[in-house]
Amino acid sequence: MSIHTKTNKLTEADRYRSLMKGLDSDLANVTTFEIDGRTFTKVALVALFQGHLDAIGATAATKATWKQAVVKEREAAVVAKKGYAAVVRYLRSRFGPTAEQLADFGVAPAKPHRSTAATKAEGAVKGLATRRANHPPRKRKGSQAAAGAPGNGQPVKA
Repeated sequence: MSIHTKTNKLTEADRYRSLMKGLDSDLANVTTFEIDGRTFTKVALVALFQGHLDAIGATAATKATWKQAVVKEREAAVVAKKGYAAVVRYLRSRFGPTAEQLADFGVAPAKPHRSTAATKAEGAVKGLATRRANHPPRKRKGSQAAAGAPGNGQPVKA
């Protein structure tokens, strides 16, 4: 009869430590064990469990080191990406956005911006609407609007 319980590494490690402690304290006078048709010495059993405990400790240490390395990698990536973008901007300003020399640096030439006629017409309409909204036509003062006033297109009579 087997018992199926869900365990994690910490639970297994605790089980192995307790088992090894019990082998040393409660079964101190027993040196060999007959288990599943095989004979094990106490030293061999302890070594079996201790090997797994050592492996668990090693993976935990390696995982912590790996996590630190991932954090450093991500920090370095942020700095490198900003530096790369700055160098690409410099190269494009020095050689031109479509220069062939950019290929020597592994930089693709800038893609030309292509606007359709419909997009340009839409932008013109929006621009005119914005100008009208931001700068409404001024009203003329009452004295300038009167007939014969200078500036209304009528010649001045002297």
